Parts: sequence; C-alpha cells; structure tokens
Amino acid sequence: SFIGTGHNGKDFPGASTPFGMVKLSPDTVTAGVVSYYYYDNTIQGFSFTHIGGADGGELANILTMATTGPLRTYWGTRGKPGTGYLSSFSKDSETASAGYYAVTLGDYKIRAEATAAPHSGILRFTFPENRESRIQIDLSHRNDGTSTYQTVKVTDNHSIEGKIECFGYDGGWRFGETHY
Repeated sequence: SFIGTGHNGKDFPGASTPFGMVKLSPDTVTAGVVSYYYYDNTIQGFSFTHIGGADGGELANILTMATTGPLRTYWGTRGKPGTGYLSSFSKDSETASAGYYAVTLGDYKIRAEATAAPHSGILRFTFPENRESRIQIDLSHRNDGTSTYQTVKVTDNHSIEGKIECFGYDGGWRFGETHY
C-alpha cells in the first residue's frame, strides 16, 4: 500500500515482514527523512534498510538497481531521467501489497519485483533482450548522504559479501554508528 508515502508521511511502500531485519523498498529521493515520495516520477534504485514513520527515514542502505545500456555510476538528479542510472516509472506499472512491491523501470523496460523474508530481501528483475544489462549495487548510498566505508568481495559465481560502516551523521540509525 502507498499509505503514508505522500507529502510528509515518512513511510515506504516496499516489502517487509513483521519484525523482519530487511525493509526492501524503492528510493525516489535521497534527502532528509524521506526515501520514497509518492508524487516522484523517478526511482534511484531499491535499498534494503528503511524505517517508516516519524523521524524514520535514515538508512536506505545497499542500493540496488537494474539497468541496460551504457554504464552510469551515479544515481542522478531526482526527477531528471538520463542524469544517472535512475529511471522514470509510471504509477500505472507500480503495485504494493503486504510483503510485495513491483514496478516497471520505464527507461530500461525492466520489471522490478521485491519481497522479503524475516532475514532477507529478494529482488527479481526481468530484463528485455539487451547486450548491456546489469545489476548495480551502490554500497555508499544512504538517505541524505553516503556511508563512510564500504567493501565487497565476490565469493563465487553466485555470491558476494561485503561490509558498510556508517559513523555519526553518515548513515546510521538516529545518526549513530551502524555497521552492516
């Protein structure tokens, strides 16, 4: 549902489970305490950490985005498709229900779906045929800034592991120290 995602609702429409570790949701904005704003027309990507409600918009870490075409390494400018890897989307293609979110990324013609389990978030991207298709992960992304330190290691053909460190005002919960 999209309840609380307009004006200053400070909520998110993405997938989560009761008391789950992951709150997987799209991010349309990286500013203040809001990471998704219902009236926006671009999506920067999908991050795995959100907290809904008053004063709950920090986090938005581990941003993941599916793209096609030339590689862009910055999410871009809110509301301006083509300025980075963010994508336009149509409200007609977007759906949200308990534990599930889906949208079509208009610039890439990719269907993105998100769901969550108690300890994980699951993204499924359905790509059009394209020689330059990719999934990008931005470990520095966080609401209203960047994390301090990030590492990633490819452990096999199907797995990666990494670490994000956020100190003070650079991405932790309530501006405190947080590590993932």
